[in-house]
Amino acid sequence: MASRRTRLAAAIALVSLWALCGGASAKELHWRALEVEARLESDGTLSISELQRMIFTGDWNGGERKFRLGSGQMIVLDRMVRLDPDGSGATELVAGSLDEVDRYEWSSSDTLRWRSRQPTDPEFDRTELDYRLDYRISGALRRLGERAFRLDHQFAFTERDGVI
Repeated sequence: MASRRTRLAAAIALVSLWALCGGASAKELHWRALEVEARLESDGTLSISELQRMIFTGDWNGGERKFRLGSGQMIVLDRMVRLDPDGSGATELVAGSLDEVDRYEWSSSDTLRWRSRQPTDPEFDRTELDYRLDYRISGALRRLGERAFRLDHQFAFTERDGVI
């Protein structure tokens, strides 16, 4: 009888440890895809439409996009939308407090954050959310010489949680 209780207690302890270590509600983020369309304007501005197909698991409240801006570069966000899962439409995100879902805010001059769920909502469970960001970066084309230029932009942002 004592060995049966010991085994039961050990099993309960193991399950509890597994749950505490994140097995029950691991926090994970990755991208199913990052699709980018870019057009270089004659003035050196890079116009970009970026589709992020993100997979959230756990207590994420939303997304973040950190832009690497070189010296003299400026970014302008023209539009941000969350695409409907069935492809039937989109919800435009608006600038505002991140206390509300479908709002975005610049937390610094190079970091854009947005809200996808309230902290009181159920956690994500391998939930795909697709966002399209339309933006422009001025000063993206750098002159290296009389007839030489370099495109200065990082399309697959390296400062992120998760893999693409």
